[in-house]
Amino acid sequence: MAFDRRMDGRKVILFLDNCSAHIKDVDLEKFNIQLRNTTLLYLSPNTTSKIQPCDAGIIRTFKAYYRCRFNNQLLSRIKSSVADPEKINLLDNIQNAITAWKQDFQSTTIKNCFQHCQLRSDVTATQEIEPPAELVPELEEQIRQFHYRNPMEIHNLLNYPDEEIVVSVPTDNDIIEAIIEQFQPSPLPADNDDDDDSQELPVVTSREASEMLSKLQLFWTQQKDSYPAFVDSIVKMNDRVRHLHQNSLKQRPITNYFHHN
Repeated sequence: MAFDRRMDGRKVILFLDNCSAHIKDVDLEKFNIQLRNTTLLYLSPNTTSKIQPCDAGIIRTFKAYYRCRFNNQLLSRIKSSVADPEKINLLDNIQNAITAWKQDFQSTTIKNCFQHCQLRSDVTATQEIEPPAELVPELEEQIRQFHYRNPMEIHNLLNYPDEEIVVSVPTDNDIIEAIIEQFQPSPLPADNDDDDDSQELPVVTSREASEMLSKLQLFWTQQKDSYPAFVDSIVKMNDRVRHLHQNSLKQRPITNYFHHN
């Protein structure tokens, strides 16, 4: 195995869970595979949430924060009467995930999940980590505003059963259908692009960006509570926008300033 070759000169233990795609001891004997540097140890069944930190609460808590931000954006689009409000582009989704991880997620959650799994012998086990108590009611309120007919319960949403299926084993019929499809001619591509619902994002000019930042700065200065850190950040961003604008003017070729009749 490639991993065993990479461990040349070392003696390591490789822990594997019960995913059916992982090689078994019987397979090693069957195919006469000898591991020189690696010893395989298999985790006991149904122990994922007990000994793997990500499954002990890290993923679940991150999903709660991400889902909260996603729902807020969707509700805002609905209230603003945006056409097709559910079509939130991939860039916005990525930004929601990044913000949820950097701004909302707490490092203490990671620490507590590792303590729960007792990866070190000198720590005391803690209970399995759940999303913050105040976050669940907020998610439930967001779901109510969508007026779904059969809304999924929040805990099922954050612990969706199908996500626990690591690999599916194909049946004989699945294998036969896959082989038949390989020998069938591929359909001709459609002439229209009706299925392409991608949208090109509008280009924001430096002038527009500066105006938006100035309005945002005015908004925070008008609040009763003081937010000096926010205002300072906006001022820095506005200065940077002006700097980018000045650089773009300097980089224009001289021919742009001559008009031809």
